[in-house]
Amino acid sequence: MNIFDKIDGILTSFGVPFYNDMPEFEREPPALFISYSVYDRPAQFGDGDEVTTRYFVTVSIFSRSHTSADEAYDTLKTLMKRGGFCRSGTAYISDDSFPKYHRITVDYNIDL
Repeated sequence: MNIFDKIDGILTSFGVPFYNDMPEFEREPPALFISYSVYDRPAQFGDGDEVTTRYFVTVSIFSRSHTSADEAYDTLKTLMKRGGFCRSGTAYISDDSFPKYHRITVDYNIDL
C-alpha cells in the first residue's frame, strides 16, 4: 500500500468529497470538501541506505460554514490518528481560490 492509498482509504471512510491537490470545479463546489497534498523526506543511516520515509501531508478542509468546518476537523483528527498519522499543526485561514469558504489546513506526518 502506498501513501496515497492510505490517505484515500481514510478520507473515503470520512464520506466527504476529496481531491489530491487543489481541485478546479466547472460548477459550484460542494458545500464541504477536502483537498490534500503530500511530500516525503528519506531517513538514512550512515551507509546511505534509506531506512524509512517520512511523509508530510497537508489536508485542507473547505466549508461554507464554520460549524461544519469544525465538525469535519474533529472527525479528520480522529481518523488520521487512527490511521497512524501525527498532527503537526493547524491553520485557520481564508482562501482566494474559494471565496465565501472557511478553510482549515492541517499538517500531518507519518513514517513508513
